[in-house]
Amino acid sequence: MTPAAGGPSSPRLLLCDLGGVLVSFSWDRAIERWSQASGVPAALISSRFDPHDDAGREFEVGRLSEAQYFDYLRRHCRLPLGDAELAQGWNEIFIEGSKSTRSVLGEVARAGHRVVGASNTNATHEPYWRARFAEFVCVLGTVYCSSDLGARKPDAEFFNRVLAAEGATARDAVLLDDTPANVVGAKKAGLTAFVYQSAAQMARVLRQCRLLEPA
Repeated sequence: MTPAAGGPSSPRLLLCDLGGVLVSFSWDRAIERWSQASGVPAALISSRFDPHDDAGREFEVGRLSEAQYFDYLRRHCRLPLGDAELAQGWNEIFIEGSKSTRSVLGEVARAGHRVVGASNTNATHEPYWRARFAEFVCVLGTVYCSSDLGARKPDAEFFNRVLAAEGATARDAVLLDDTPANVVGAKKAGLTAFVYQSAAQMARVLRQCRLLEPA
């Protein structure tokens, strides 16, 4: 996986998660917005809402439409809100982009390696973060979204489809993701993978993988 010490570093593929790595987010922000709009206590919404339940996962792989998923939220969380109000809260989760992470990713790209995004996302979030965080997403050659691929992390199918699209092999790919389960899934699929902790830690890891020059 890693070139011999002192040898040339051939082009490699870096897969970078978005939420929690390049862009910070919090589901609590959606809950608070829905509570304000509906009058339903935030604690009650929180006890019922799980963005990664069966319906949430189906939405992330495109098997539920936005209308179908929002109808589910209305019923399951007992939210008397229209689609527009639900979408407003849904997109409220995003906070800010990380300039330090973007800088590290830019260094990797300038070193001649391919840098792409690998995100579990959905048809409502994708156009929102692409527009709002365009200055951060632009560092990525492309972003592979679960809702387009029909598969999500940590399933091997997600990684296999990204590799096929890139014409790459697992041994030439590295994943950085803030979710440990996704890192485990990537490793099972044959990739080198690390849990993201900070931009500084990310840079150290990428130097170890020969994707960045030694400091």
